[in-house]
Order: sequence, then C-alpha cells, then structure tokens
Amino acid sequence: MSVSVSVIITTQNRPSYLNRALESVCNQTLIPDEVIVVDDHSDVKLNSEFFKDCDKLNLKYIYNDKIMGGNYSRNLGISHSGSDLIMFLDDDDAWLPTKISRQVSIFRSVCVPILVYTGKQFVDSESLDVTTRYSSESNNEVQSDKIFDKNFVGSTSGVAVPKFWLEEVGLFDESLPSLQDYDLWLRLSNYCRFLWDQEFNLKYTVHSKTGSQISSNVDRNIHGVYCILQKYLISNSYVSFRQYFRLCFKLSRGLLKASVKNRSVLQLFTAFTIFRFMIRRLKG
Repeated sequence: MSVSVSVIITTQNRPSYLNRALESVCNQTLIPDEVIVVDDHSDVKLNSEFFKDCDKLNLKYIYNDKIMGGNYSRNLGISHSGSDLIMFLDDDDAWLPTKISRQVSIFRSVCVPILVYTGKQFVDSESLDVTTRYSSESNNEVQSDKIFDKNFVGSTSGVAVPKFWLEEVGLFDESLPSLQDYDLWLRLSNYCRFLWDQEFNLKYTVHSKTGSQISSNVDRNIHGVYCILQKYLISNSYVSFRQYFRLCFKLSRGLLKASVKNRSVLQLFTAFTIFRFMIRRLKG
C-alpha cells in the first residue's frame, strides 16, 4: 500500500534549531513527499539561501503575516498538505534517521485507523548531542482509552496520523492556551488505536534556561486545564461520563506534581478546585 507523507515544521525566531530539524529530515532513510515549514512571523523572513541544503526535499515555506500561534500554524500546514499521512516536527526537536520509514511501515501493515508515536530521547538545549534519559514506554499495546489517565503519546513531534482523521475530529483547537496536543489525542482516541513504534526516534529538547518563564508557563497551563474541563463539560460528544472523571483525576495529579516542582500555591489550589467540575458533571 502506498502512503504519502507530509512533514509540518512550525518555527519562530530559531533559525539554528530549524536548520537542525531540517537536517534530521534530510537524513531520513525514507524522504517525505513534502515538507511544509510554517514560520509564525519571525523577525526575519527566511530566504532561499537558508534552505539551500534542502535540495532533496519538496519544501514549501509559509510565512504568517502576524503571530498566530503554533496550533494555527500546524492547522495551516495541514490545510496545505496533499499527503495521506501527517507528521509534525517542532523546530527545536530532531528525528533519528529511521523515524519516517519505521512509522510508514506500520501504517502499511495495519488495516484499522491508527495513530503511531515514537519514544523520546531527552536532550538538554545546552548539550544537544547528549541523551539525558528516555521516555517510559510499554512494550504491550496500550488501549487508546488510557490517554484519559496519562498522556503517553506526548509531543506532536513524535506522531504520525492520517490527515483524514485530523480533519474528522476538527484539527488542533486554536482557542486553547496550552495542552492543545493532549486535547487532540483525547478526540482522536475515539477513532484511532494508538501504537508505539518500538523505537526512540525523537530527540526532544528540554530548554534549561527557563527560570524567568516559569510563572507565565504556570498561568498558561492552569488556563489550559480549565478550558479543557469546561470544553468537555459542555460538549460530551468525545468524552463519556466515566472518561471525564478520569480526565479530572489525571489533570489534578499533574497539577499537584507541578505545584511541588514549581513551588506554586496557585497550581496546588487549582488541583483541588478541579473537583468542582466533577460535581457539575454529576449534576448535569
């Protein structure tokens, strides 16, 4: 079975990281049918000279006239894609050479709707060649429904998913301030089996110098939690009564852990206020 592949890379003001991401695509054992770079209004628009080493790629460069956000940019890339299979890559991440070929081989061998994800090798932004740890994956097939207990799929940079199913569930929710990837996995879990490709083909970059960003990230994360719970409190088409309760417990556990790490009283308070959503769902 023939499977065409589009790689969508979102970027903003990180040309050196973007160059690394593109190099990892060029080094794939299976070259994608197209690569779509969506630039979310970087200070300097990239020219053809920047992409001179990407001659083996069928590359499209789209520049947003104003800052629209990562998920608008991903959705824009999807709309410009002409392929069956979509893979995402953040500009600060990179792939090992067999990422595309491994995931395509799984799609060719399975006849049911699936989302395939790869494991992560975590690297520090100060030492990109040194793997600090690996993500924890299960060798057994994980039921898609387990996504309500744990975001085992993780980063968008590791997934491969059919364009049809992305469009069927409504793409990325651009109104969410955070957790947009997790929200998408929740909706896809009703239609697709989630399969680990048995590899660790994603170099996932952790930025070490983020101290000044902690408070803004905390606020955005809390806002995202509230938005997701409110979203599925009103709309039950994707989330059952039981799944909603599991989602509440999952998000509250995550906030409790984060409150310890960030020493955030606000996150701790939010973790406990989540239970009022459970009460409202019961009454509804």
